[in-house]
Amino acid sequence: VVVEEVAQSPLFAGTRALQVQLAAGVRAVVSTPLFGPDGRLVGMFSVHFRQPHRPGERELKWLDLLARLAADLIAHTRANAVLRDSEDRFRRLSEAAFEAVGIHDQGRSVDVNQGFCARYRCERADQVLGRSVLEIAAPESRAAVRQHFQSGSGEPYEAIGLRQDAAFD
Repeated sequence: VVVEEVAQSPLFAGTRALQVQLAAGVRAVVSTPLFGPDGRLVGMFSVHFRQPHRPGERELKWLDLLARLAADLIAHTRANAVLRDSEDRFRRLSEAAFEAVGIHDQGRSVDVNQGFCARYRCERADQVLGRSVLEIAAPESRAAVRQHFQSGSGEPYEAIGLRQDAAFD
């Protein structure tokens, strides 16, 4: 939306918005809606001018680019917030579980819950983090554990673990 002169625009005629714009020294406005990746409106990007103004083609292209960047930033920020909420819910669920829950990345432990520590008699999670999951897998489970993490599967699986205090020194 391009308003070259707010005082003469039918868009603002007779509105409180006209009074606010003029009191703030605004004489022209260019506004662009911001759409997220899903096509939904996420905001509005507006530029205000102190003099009546009609933007040229190059200026409009720059404003459009800035608007797209702003929409992408809003979408990214919202996606990060959703991810953080999801991670927080998973952490609370994991900590509430009585079962031993561990997460590994290519066979190295990256997270365990309190149920894991209680079952395998480690006092703190950091005694396990970074260690090979094969160190705590029972001999009869090691081949299956190795195959699972080498396959790159992200699916949950079960294995028998060793309950040895010495493994967590």
